[in-house]
Amino acid sequence: MSGPKQIWPGAAMRRFFLAVLARETSLDEAERVRLADALARPIGRLLVYHDPADMPALEVPAANLAAGGEPPSPTPTSAFDPFAFSVIATLKRSGRAALLDRLAGIDDPEHLLRLASAQHLAIAPADDTPDALRAAIVAGAEARLADRRAAAS
Repeated sequence: MSGPKQIWPGAAMRRFFLAVLARETSLDEAERVRLADALARPIGRLLVYHDPADMPALEVPAANLAAGGEPPSPTPTSAFDPFAFSVIATLKRSGRAALLDRLAGIDDPEHLLRLASAQHLAIAPADDTPDALRAAIVAGAEARLADRRAAAS
């Protein structure tokens, strides 16, 4: 690695922690996966100077580092990634309809609340049904974009 790089939540961060934990020979594969998920969950982003995943001498199971080849998560709570996509970026680049399509894939109200909280979206849903939460997330994202545009002018 030539210089520092930022690692954001999701597959890249999980891959980084799996590569770090691969050096721990006392851990079995299931324990490495569990620890990588537990370490990645509370972190917003990392600034990394040495990424073990980039070092050729490190023996990391290929199944863990392959793009899209992540093994299933051991706990149901770690299955949902509130940073899988950016609500603000989706709204800004693709529009309201695309954001609603993206949110339509999330049916659990708890997951929608976690997404709003993790991405710092102020929401005030009328009730806690998935449709109401989706509408509140879109409204919160639109308000945040409007605030950004007002501050920039």
